Amino acid sequence: IQDELDIPIWRPKDGSHIVDVIPYDAGEYDPLVDAGDPTYTYEYWVHTNVGANNSMFLCPTEMFNDPCPICEHRQKLKEDGADDEVWSKLFPKRRNLYNIVCYDRGESDKGIQVWDVSFHYFEKLVMAISKKQDRRGGKPKTVN
Repeated sequence: IQDELDIPIWRPKDGSHIVDVIPYDAGEYDPLVDAGDPTYTYEYWVHTNVGANNSMFLCPTEMFNDPCPICEHRQKLKEDGADDEVWSKLFPKRRNLYNIVCYDRGESDKGIQVWDVSFHYFEKLVMAISKKQDRRGGKPKTVN
């Protein structure tokens, strides 16, 4: 998809950065926010390092409550007695996309960029700081 879009991807280097997260109106494929409602992140679940090319695939079970062939394969491996290390690597990972403007030297000229980051690396901290409920509902989360 990235080849078809002209949206720069922000890849932060080690160190501190000053960024603004740019809110937007949710689209029809956001499973957690109604289309047209304001939001600041798109949360998704992905299976990583799948196959010989170490590809990434969206998890339809976590995203849309639809069957997922990778989750089904993981469950079969577990039931067949495969080592925990083998089947546990197939669990989907929670990630977030953000529209950001980075104010590091030379970065702000790029305008809005997309930041793809692990839920645990950023969104979990945002929720803890703001005492925001998990986007799936439930009690406010805290960082341990």
